[in-house]
Amino acid sequence: MKNPPPTSFSSLPDDILLNCLSRISRSHYRSLSLLSKNIHSLIFSPHLYTLRSQRGNIEPCLYLYQSSPAYDSWYTLDQTQINMRAWLGDESSLSPIPPSSSTPPKSPTTVALGFEIYQLGGTINKRPSSAVRVFDCRTHTWRDNAPDMTVARKFAKAAFIDGKIFVTGGTEDTMNWVEIFDLKTQTWTPLPSPNNAKLIFMDESYTLEVAIQEDVKFSFDLHKLMWYYSEKIIWKRVMGLEELYINPLIRYSTVRLGNYCGTLIILWDEPRSHEFPMPMRSRCVSCKRIWYAVIRLEKRLSGFEILGKIERSKVLCRVTL
Repeated sequence: MKNPPPTSFSSLPDDILLNCLSRISRSHYRSLSLLSKNIHSLIFSPHLYTLRSQRGNIEPCLYLYQSSPAYDSWYTLDQTQINMRAWLGDESSLSPIPPSSSTPPKSPTTVALGFEIYQLGGTINKRPSSAVRVFDCRTHTWRDNAPDMTVARKFAKAAFIDGKIFVTGGTEDTMNWVEIFDLKTQTWTPLPSPNNAKLIFMDESYTLEVAIQEDVKFSFDLHKLMWYYSEKIIWKRVMGLEELYINPLIRYSTVRLGNYCGTLIILWDEPRSHEFPMPMRSRCVSCKRIWYAVIRLEKRLSGFEILGKIERSKVLCRVTL
């Protein structure tokens, strides 16, 4: 008598599959999603996220937004590869996120809140947009029914402060230079005093990115990492990062900040592209390299000074232009 064929992983009942998937690292999901349509569907279901939350098995995930003249794309990056100090090499190492059914804007500003990413404004058909879209990181789906901003904006800046989204700039309407989105009421309102609003972001400047780390606001502006000293209502420079500040690549590029496993991560792209040989391609292609630095932060002098230490800094990946 012949032995029955072994049961394949994809043939298991959904409840057992979800139980197994909730116990393993998300770094395996990309390869597992290729086994079958059903597993792919389970990996991006909210039920899996709920199970992982119940077990306390929540892993951070870094999302990369690439804007190019031809198209804009979203990708996920594997946190384990950063932890292992690996070089991802090329865009084949990035997991693309399917676009929404609606026309996506170009060059929007984004804010991450929990398991959601808010995408604000940008341009559609070369015209500024007031649209707001929300990306659910649990299911990798877009929600297009969020309330629109009161003003169309392009190249605006945004930050999540005190439970609200602040959006500034990106419009010639000086009376509505800043507006605030209340998550509880789901409404947008202009800030009564635009001049005071600028102080919330950066003295004499609004062109920045803000990240929150242990209730401290950080910004990268004027080629320096700054932190907001709320007691004195001033921005101060993070000390100890001279090696980063003199880097010519970061001085002329787009810089983004993020909260990464209790540390601060800085991402930037090179100001120019390069020609690279790519596997399975007969000719070199034009690529841009994305760099990253992981910064460990420490408060000193009773909180009057913050010292930064670069744990690692190198090329994270390269993307085809």
